[in-house]
Amino acid sequence: MATLRLLLTVAGLVSAASDVSWQSLQEGLTAWEAFGFDTSFSYSVTRDNRSLFQYPASHDPTTLAWSDGAVQIFIAGAKSDLLRNVTVPVVMAIFKGKDPSLTTGEKSVSRDELLEEGGGVTLPALLAARGVSPQHPQPGWPLIQRALDLWAAMGWDKSFTFNVGTRNGTVFTYTKGTTDMNRRLPGASLSKWPATLTIAGLVADGTMSFDDKANKYLDWWSKDPSDPRSNITLRHLLTFQSGYTSDPRVLCQYNPFANFLKCAETLYKSAKISSPPGKTWSYISIHLQLAAAMAVSASGLAPDVIFQRYLYQPLGMNGTSWFPKKNPMMAAGIVTTGADFEKMLNKMLSYEFLGQKVLSEMEEDWSAPVSPCGDGWFGHYGMGHWFDCMGYGSGQAKGSSAQLSQWCADEKIQAGPGAFGFFPLIDRKRGYYMQIVLKEDSKCRSEIPEYLRILAKPLVDAILEKRSATERELFEGRGALILREVYDIYKSLPPRCWPLGEQIQI
Repeated sequence: MATLRLLLTVAGLVSAASDVSWQSLQEGLTAWEAFGFDTSFSYSVTRDNRSLFQYPASHDPTTLAWSDGAVQIFIAGAKSDLLRNVTVPVVMAIFKGKDPSLTTGEKSVSRDELLEEGGGVTLPALLAARGVSPQHPQPGWPLIQRALDLWAAMGWDKSFTFNVGTRNGTVFTYTKGTTDMNRRLPGASLSKWPATLTIAGLVADGTMSFDDKANKYLDWWSKDPSDPRSNITLRHLLTFQSGYTSDPRVLCQYNPFANFLKCAETLYKSAKISSPPGKTWSYISIHLQLAAAMAVSASGLAPDVIFQRYLYQPLGMNGTSWFPKKNPMMAAGIVTTGADFEKMLNKMLSYEFLGQKVLSEMEEDWSAPVSPCGDGWFGHYGMGHWFDCMGYGSGQAKGSSAQLSQWCADEKIQAGPGAFGFFPLIDRKRGYYMQIVLKEDSKCRSEIPEYLRILAKPLVDAILEKRSATERELFEGRGALILREVYDIYKSLPPRCWPLGEQIQI
């Protein structure tokens, strides 16, 4: 392709002596070339005939200064306009004094801002960049299948299953490698959603109420009105707003033979509360351990029996268990299969499991009024799962305390991923569930499935609505990766993520 010369008028955007970082552009272009989207290309930025940035670099481009004037971008050797589209919004953000590599702080740039300027790569564009035609004589799922083939071929995820279904059951399932729907996988924080649903089963049958205080069932829990712990309810625990902000380390947690309630009491007595309940949100494990203690005491049933009665049996989840059996880690101990999780998602979608009243209450954005109200990336929080809004805090001064965009608030997507990358979600607006089933090493590739979720979901929306999706519609559905996310994938792969990463068996 001939050299592209692009003139940008940016006078007045920055002061004459502004210092800015080109790190994000340098990193992004490094990843772009490493993945083969474009190879043997050059990229330069000049102002008043003075070089500001060059790739490949002939000098260190980390920090430079310039005076106001017209900026020119030269791109030579790119196969298409995709590189220009993805990078120009990054350059413009830099000239506004921002650092597009940052996701928090005053100089950060939101993914929505970059996508609104066209600064992203969609799944069809990704295919085209790697020389795979996104077109197919059969509309719909063949496009997803081609994308999953490429995803695996590039090593972004090696062994996984992509599964979509509606109230009527499975619509699409495609497996790469050995991780099929029946392989038992540890889930880490994948546990939180089904564990919370199990406890909510005691609300659905009238044994407990979300607004019951913990001290109603646990005789060792404070009833002193001057102690803020006396006001903690089941709702506070399930929404992670109890006021606890760190997990204490107690030995009985690691003892598979410990008495569950006695260990929960030790946990309670060791933990320090940081604020009154309902004032702050914290993604830690103690909430579910204490909520389960309420359920055990209220029902008189052992934890494994509660799982059997309120989760496994009503859903037919025959391949799921929690460890340790007698003293389970409620927030992280699940071992499950894609097939079992599909049963759960399907019966939740139809409200056959727990019912619409209980599930609708669980699926509210409960953390919106508090601060922080999420992690700045996955979204806000419902009960035991995310009120999904990928990247919501990026570019926001409030970061993890930022409100959701109106788009995310309207979408109301419910999601419950875990540290190993297994990513399930429910889209009630369109009436389907979707899951990426896998177990990655926690030190390598562990962030990448969420990017597949970002890219694939708007295409799944279109397929199930029996329409084709234009590039514009994919951007409107937030279905594109920005340059720093391409680099994040690059640095999350072996050998960069972990010196021993190549030896890991996925």
